[in-house]
Amino acid sequence: MSITCGYCGQPAKFEPSSAHIYGGRDYGPVWDCRPCDAYVGCHPDGSPKGVLANKTRRLARRRAHEFFDPLWQDWQPVYPERQKLSGKLRNLMRVRAYEWLAHHMGLPFDDTHIAMFDETQCERVVDLIREHSATAATVREWAKARRAA
Repeated sequence: MSITCGYCGQPAKFEPSSAHIYGGRDYGPVWDCRPCDAYVGCHPDGSPKGVLANKTRRLARRRAHEFFDPLWQDWQPVYPERQKLSGKLRNLMRVRAYEWLAHHMGLPFDDTHIAMFDETQCERVVDLIREHSATAATVREWAKARRAA
């Protein structure tokens, strides 16, 4: 498997994240283009979790996640009767949040993942969540209404 850097067109290197990214700490392998300061984490099989991102794109993705992640991680208001959230229900909430995002961005579900987004798409995530005053509870209600239709 080989990955090409979207910034310079050169092949990215597959290496441990500790090589130079996280100050010597290892968080698993990455695909890395050092000249562009662009990298992306990998799944256990070595496939990339998204597309290579330079510092500007990484910051945009981090901001998008700050707004998006509460749509599936803030489960207490959605399920106040629960003390803990099962893995299955947690996954359901995450899928619902990405379905909501895909719908509002006009993208196929399989193409809707912040790790695949560019800076403009990341800003759109923030704008949509603000525009709709989206929360985990409103995403759940949206999913219920969609199922009922």
